[in-house]
Amino acid sequence: MAFFMGDLEGRGAHDYLGERIATRGRLWTEMYWRYEDMQAYFLRLVLEYGRVSSKEYPTDTRFDYIASV
Repeated sequence: MAFFMGDLEGRGAHDYLGERIATRGRLWTEMYWRYEDMQAYFLRLVLEYGRVSSKEYPTDTRFDYIASV
């Protein structure tokens, strides 16, 4: 976010790039995503958020299956 906002005085801000990225992303979504796709994506996003924020979510999950780099 500092790239887009700049320093504390606002120097070095690139807010025009943020606006350009947002506009192009919105246009891309309108051109290539159907409404049904957006509904399905949002449902999966909400379900995943519910799973991760659940009290039953295991906090001691081990990731032994991930190879070390």
